[in-house]
Amino acid sequence: MNRLRWVALAIVLLGAASKSGLAFASEEIHWVDVRIPPYHHIETGDQNASAEALEAQKGITDRLLELLAEALPDYTHKRTIVPTPRLLRSLEEGQNVCNPAMKITPERQEYIVFSRRPSIIAPSNGITIRAEDQNRFGEPPVALERLMNDPDLVLGIEFGRAYGPKIDKLLARYKTSGSVYEWFSSPAYSGLVQMLTRERVDYVLGFPMEFSYVKETRKLQREIAFLPIRESREFSYSYIGCSKTATGRQLIAEIDEALARIRKTEAYREAIERWLPTVVHESFREHYTEDFLTHQRSIE
Repeated sequence: MNRLRWVALAIVLLGAASKSGLAFASEEIHWVDVRIPPYHHIETGDQNASAEALEAQKGITDRLLELLAEALPDYTHKRTIVPTPRLLRSLEEGQNVCNPAMKITPERQEYIVFSRRPSIIAPSNGITIRAEDQNRFGEPPVALERLMNDPDLVLGIEFGRAYGPKIDKLLARYKTSGSVYEWFSSPAYSGLVQMLTRERVDYVLGFPMEFSYVKETRKLQREIAFLPIRESREFSYSYIGCSKTATGRQLIAEIDEALARIRKTEAYREAIERWLPTVVHESFREHYTEDFLTHQRSIE
């Protein structure tokens, strides 16, 4: 009789744990990421590199996913790197996958559940140009809409990427005009910059950290320059997104709680800051402390 009581008690406790959303070691978070150095997945290519060299090469989300894995030890964490269109297709098909840093759009909210707290704060998008063309574009910040109205200029963008509400609306309006070229593979930005230096496009949308990374790590045929644009805020947020399924909603709830804890740590801030141009460090820290750490979206 006592044995039966213990079995019944065990069943009750297991049921309570399940209802409370507690994770077991066998449960998995499948992180599906894309290559956008230095944000996501940087590889040294050197199998004999030291531990210090490998650590120095980690992108922002490489490090953030390590911190999330430490904060959510009851889950196993799997990671797959794919092109952006495949990531979006996996989420839209309802596969139980998550991405560590996504821009929110109305279309994506149809099939993705996003964290309430942002996962990344970073300087906003601008344009990369050939340095000798500076006079052609004018003094920054430049108006992207004016540039897109110029029939002699071709803009390079990544297919499927969200650049922010104002920019995305402009892109939707001009994509069929022949003034926009879309790059389908990853990493897109470095490929588009190569096209820029070969005069196949005239300017490229991207983040200043992408610009700094490519300029420092690629041998380019021409000098390039970065210009802020009027349609972007000084800093922008990215969020963790999971498939809009019952599993995805449970994961996001637990991930949100983990973000609340780990974003306060110096390790989390440094994971982002180490790839920023030094000139924006002071402004970044101010926004990080005063807005990023307190910002929460309303529940969907």
